[in-house]
Amino acid sequence: ATVQRALGELWRLRNWAGAHFNEWAETVTTDEAVEFVDTVRDLVTLFECPLCANLVVYNRSAQALICPVCKPQPPVHTHWSYDPGWHGRAIRMLSRNHAQLRKNALAMTTSQFTYFLRDMRRHVGLSVPARQDDAYTAAELYPPFLEWAQAHPRAVTGSQEWGETLQERHLAVLTFRHDGRWNVRVEQLDAFVRAIHQFISLFSCDACAQLLDHDGEDGGYFCAACDGRRHSSSRASAYWFVGLGLRPGGP
Repeated sequence: ATVQRALGELWRLRNWAGAHFNEWAETVTTDEAVEFVDTVRDLVTLFECPLCANLVVYNRSAQALICPVCKPQPPVHTHWSYDPGWHGRAIRMLSRNHAQLRKNALAMTTSQFTYFLRDMRRHVGLSVPARQDDAYTAAELYPPFLEWAQAHPRAVTGSQEWGETLQERHLAVLTFRHDGRWNVRVEQLDAFVRAIHQFISLFSCDACAQLLDHDGEDGGYFCAACDGRRHSSSRASAYWFVGLGLRPGGP
């Protein structure tokens, strides 16, 4: 806004003094000329990557400016975090009705939901601000993942459509979130574990519980293990955002 206001006052100098010869231009002071040059330089800087100074480009799908040079590359080896067997272990812990085991079940469930979102970022190529250490939180990944999921339906069993099912399970998860944090009382643990499991099951294989991939060409979901296909972790799944208050390392 500051640069915009300055240019609004100074842009005429380009035509009056810089682009065409006229006698009036002789009255332009050195300070006015320097101020105009500095303002133009400030404008250009807003569209340069703060790391490498290359001009950024606008990515329509991400609706953001990105640096085509500094966009991080996927790691050579992908380390998956999500454990499909977590739900069975959580159920066994809850069935013991032991205070410490129930706390462990809570910690396991919240962790696995974060791991689920981190892994799904790679599985579906989710466009989010890049983090070099891959240390995304659930609060950072859940909103963009939900938006992506709404736009990429999967065939579900029963009479409900994808949108209804997704919204229903999303609301069940929100019951236990407040201001971006989990808020689960002891008596809610069973319902919480069930809500998280039901949400994740929308994106996991019915046969082996592994997380699904998404084929960007045909728009379908597939299980890399059961269908004998390669997962999509090598696809770009993060963008290095610049110019919008975002810098390396996230907001």
